[in-house]
Amino acid sequence: MKRIISVLTAAAALCCLCSCNTVKEADSFVMNTGSSDNLDLQTKAVKHNVKAEKNEVSEKEKISIFDCKINAESFMYDGVKEVPDVTISYKNKKLTEKQDYIISAENSSAEIGNYKLTISMTGDYEGTQKLEYSIYPQNTEFTSYSSKVNEITVRWEEQKKADGYEIEYSVNKDLSDAVSVEKGSNNTSLELKDLPQNSIYYFRIRTFIKNNGKKIFSDWSEPFKTAVKKIEIKDGVTYIDGMIIVNKTYSLPRDFGSGEDPQALEAFYQMQNDAAADGLSLYIISGFRSYNTQSFTYNYFCNDRGKEQADRVSARPGHSEHQTGLAFDINSTSYAFTDTPEAKWLAENCNRYGFILRYPEGKEDITGYAYESWHIRFLGTEKAQEIAKSGLTVEEYLGITSKYDE
Repeated sequence: MKRIISVLTAAAALCCLCSCNTVKEADSFVMNTGSSDNLDLQTKAVKHNVKAEKNEVSEKEKISIFDCKINAESFMYDGVKEVPDVTISYKNKKLTEKQDYIISAENSSAEIGNYKLTISMTGDYEGTQKLEYSIYPQNTEFTSYSSKVNEITVRWEEQKKADGYEIEYSVNKDLSDAVSVEKGSNNTSLELKDLPQNSIYYFRIRTFIKNNGKKIFSDWSEPFKTAVKKIEIKDGVTYIDGMIIVNKTYSLPRDFGSGEDPQALEAFYQMQNDAAADGLSLYIISGFRSYNTQSFTYNYFCNDRGKEQADRVSARPGHSEHQTGLAFDINSTSYAFTDTPEAKWLAENCNRYGFILRYPEGKEDITGYAYESWHIRFLGTEKAQEIAKSGLTVEEYLGITSKYDE
């Protein structure tokens, strides 16, 4: 009986051994546990681990938003309801909105202000980032300026969408203690008068738009530096902006001058040659005059026409530009010269050689002298062309008077 039991036991063991070899090869985990409950738990754990490993691999393949390049700049106000254009790229590859990322804005508005938007990555990319952007008015810049001995005028570019401009100016470079001035949208210049002589000023400007009763401003322009015309007096001679100035207000010492200025003469001869090429004859009939010569000339007119009329056509001694050697009378001092081809050519071309017609028609109240189509004054090419282009007399250009102290 014992033997039969042993054989059965051995047979059972052999049968179990044969069947378990296959299981062992398939999953040794069954042999080790020997429990069906444990088998279920362990199977679930294996499956969970496999799934976790797969998710981990998938997450590692995602590209972070911080590895991408994002550009969402602030922009100028143009009255259109919008948010700024956003550009996102990864390794120089431009990404596609809605496919690779989604943009949601805090709000989009045509109003001036600061706003936020959120970028959420999708697809092969992940992460979220908030960006700020601004909508602000179009700014403007100064375009030019002009100055006189105690005045400055600055000009700027008009901005059609602006409601106005704020200008600040100061004698301090950092614009501390600046004076603020507002101008309407149709204004493009600011004129300051009664400024200290030889002073320097700094300007800046910004535009503004009225929004819900408030002014919303653009950025300030770059500081703009300019100066009033500089007045210097050397040995009794007045220089303004580097030019010798002689008129009824400003005089010369009795002993000043010794002849025609060489540079002025050279310029005249070039002009004379070019006029001759056009078939015209230009020549100097009166150049340098000393103080004493001018005294004789002025007294002649006083005796001939009376003092009041003499002051219209002749300078008192010490007040004549001829004493500088920079002024010439051309061809004739008769008004008959005015309608000649030479006079017309002179008026149109003299500034090309550094001369101006010193006493233009219709400006007697400003220059102090009657119209003289023959009287030219040498200033140098750059200055002569600048004044000729402005259409101003020397007095207007510099902001000075020409009146005797009676």
